[in-house]
Amino acid sequence: MTGVTDSLVATVAARADEIETAGRLPADLARAFAEAGLFRQLVPASLGGGESHPRVLVESIERVSAADGSAGWCVMIASTTAAMSGWLPAAEAAEVFGDPLGVWGGAYAPLGRATREGDQWRLSGTWPWGSGSQNCTWMAGGAVCDDGVFRLLYVPIADVTIIENWDVVGLRGTGSHDWSVTDALVPVGRSVDLLGGSPVEPGPLYQFPLFGLLALGIASVSLGLGAAALDALAELAGAKTPSLQRRKLAERGTVQAEVARSTAQLRSARAYVLEAIDEAWTSAVDGHPPTIDQRANLRLAATHAAHTAVEVVRSAFTLAGGTAVRNDSPLARILRDANVVTQHLMVSPVTYEPVGRVLLGLPVELLDL
Repeated sequence: MTGVTDSLVATVAARADEIETAGRLPADLARAFAEAGLFRQLVPASLGGGESHPRVLVESIERVSAADGSAGWCVMIASTTAAMSGWLPAAEAAEVFGDPLGVWGGAYAPLGRATREGDQWRLSGTWPWGSGSQNCTWMAGGAVCDDGVFRLLYVPIADVTIIENWDVVGLRGTGSHDWSVTDALVPVGRSVDLLGGSPVEPGPLYQFPLFGLLALGIASVSLGLGAAALDALAELAGAKTPSLQRRKLAERGTVQAEVARSTAQLRSARAYVLEAIDEAWTSAVDGHPPTIDQRANLRLAATHAAHTAVEVVRSAFTLAGGTAVRNDSPLARILRDANVVTQHLMVSPVTYEPVGRVLLGLPVELLDL
């Protein structure tokens, strides 16, 4: 595994316009990410995966997202979907996650229906948000099974129909089309009880809450976009002299102060994310799932990071003036992408309610964290 190299980041940045125009991650870039091990960061070492510390996940997604938000989002989706590899029985985990060039996607939402037939489930359903699906080898769909249990079921891409309807404001290059499955037979071992199940792998990574890992991955995209916005503004400010002004944008005191404030905001939010990870990791290393307080802290840090980053992006966009409104401006794309990220349920404002209940000592459903 080579991880995120400077060369790979430069390649992604150079192809950002192509990704946006194509409306998907190009197949050769998806393969490059797979070869770099980016999709297998949360796959167990026993299957040849990275079994990485969540900090590594955050930093890798952040770097790719700083080069292009859609590319970073595709890395996030594939890598967090692969976290379930630690929950499947060994034989099924090897089948789904053993391919070193595998790509995974899907949706947790329980929009499918599954009926038990012997040692298999018969699955049908339609799900939105199939990010990166055109490059996937396996898809995972949430379903309410006929025993009333909410499970995630993995199906090979051959069983999937992609409904090409992705036409959006931001994250255009993620190819997040709707997708459907009709009467696919899924071995029972390729399903995971998301509420009552437990990990098979013993490592600390698999003690982490799955939704917490997803939220951290989403926040990482936002952090990368925030950093990209500040870099784009710095480059522009050093070259641009606004109309009716004699000084370059970078020489204006208001711009200097706002850039400093935004940098402090973004770095503080990032530090909180890493602090929350480290606290939960300590419990996991000791063999204990993170506590309710730690789970809430992970979700709060991720949500705070996503919303702080979008504030930073908006500030950079505003400071750039009329230059930023052109569609060929990096800041225009970053603004669109950052605002779309915060629409995801895992980092939306609704997160504050269950976290607030925990902070106030009130009961909360684990599914909310």
